[in-house]
Amino acid sequence: IKTFISETPEYFIRNICLGGEEDVLVGISHSGTSIHVIQNIELAKERNIKTILITNSLDSKAAEISDYVLSAEVKNQLFYDFGGASHIFEMLIVDALIYFLLRTNGTFTKRADRAEVISSQYKL
Repeated sequence: IKTFISETPEYFIRNICLGGEEDVLVGISHSGTSIHVIQNIELAKERNIKTILITNSLDSKAAEISDYVLSAEVKNQLFYDFGGASHIFEMLIVDALIYFLLRTNGTFTKRADRAEVISSQYKL
């Protein structure tokens, strides 16, 4: 799984422009109204890149234009709009998605365990 993340729009726009039909864009927008996420989903669609949106808002513009939407809807008011904690559910979905992909194609035990062994050498 090749990934890229950046807070600089030029960097991720360039990567989308280099993408093709075999690629997938995963966008994360709690509200589903982030202009950067919407514009990049539109750009990905122009390049025939499949799009997955992780959002708390199924009625948003980003959800409307995405190929697939994974809902992180918050029903527990404790976490509803509590700064960074409100994004915990989106991150849980990302972890579950990566775990599923690694387990599905058989690389989980081959690569994930190896990464853990390497990083464990640097842990205190």
